[in-house]
Amino acid sequence: MEKINKYSTYSPEDTLLYNSSFLDRHFLAEVIRNGFTNRFEYRESCLREGKERGLDDVTTMALLDQQNYMVSILNRQDKMSMAASIESRVPFLDYRIVEFANALPVQHKTKRFRSKYILKEIARNYLPGNIIGRRKSGFGVPLKDWLNEPDGLGRYLDDMCDDANLSRYLDRKKTKELIAEHRNLRQDHSEFLWTAINFNLWTRELIN
Repeated sequence: MEKINKYSTYSPEDTLLYNSSFLDRHFLAEVIRNGFTNRFEYRESCLREGKERGLDDVTTMALLDQQNYMVSILNRQDKMSMAASIESRVPFLDYRIVEFANALPVQHKTKRFRSKYILKEIARNYLPGNIIGRRKSGFGVPLKDWLNEPDGLGRYLDDMCDDANLSRYLDRKKTKELIAEHRNLRQDHSEFLWTAINFNLWTRELIN
């Protein structure tokens, strides 16, 4: 419901463009410098491709995720799972399955807000209903708490604020305000702070 409320005022194009983002674009506009918030050319080209091919919104969103989100998630989740000899996602990415799924009519992909409709219907032949219908469980980690540990990830926040390189990309004053809000437990800024730490470490390596 929170996500529906968030995007209810967006145009259909913006809803598709920002659907997989954790951070609100207005939030980013306050903290990111040098206009990086407007650099969505690749995602926009994916949306244009869907329109030019006459695809419905569900299929366009699926293709957008395949070309953007899946690239990063495969680099993380599948490397970790395969290190433990678990094939968690790759079997579904056989090109013949992907082509078949992309070509399905939209009513077979989602129905009455039920996603993965046809996959779940097939699974009923092999799995108990309580498994098919249970809530999705991701690979979340307690970032909120880790970032507040002074001898853990928290030390990287202080290190980032002391880095002269920070002001090239982020508004230093706003970043410090967000860190203070997070540490005082007024608001959870885990997603932004974790991304900022990693970005800062990578840019430092590239510059040095």
